[in-house]
Amino acid sequence: MNFFDAYSDRAVLTVPEAARWANICRSKLYMEINAGRLRPTKIGRKTVFRKDDLLTWFNGLQSENRRAA
Repeated sequence: MNFFDAYSDRAVLTVPEAARWANICRSKLYMEINAGRLRPTKIGRKTVFRKDDLLTWFNGLQSENRRAA
């Protein structure tokens, strides 16, 4: 089962959910935001990520790792 399957009815993931999906801590997620590699969306006071943006970011990381190897 895909992690996103559990959230298939939702368009966005919260910071803790996104960190869990990427298997990184929230601090690392915020570092990616501050570096400009990941763009969050605000809904009121809540910071969320569009699923498409997370997949694009993650796929970009995989591409960077392949080039570095």
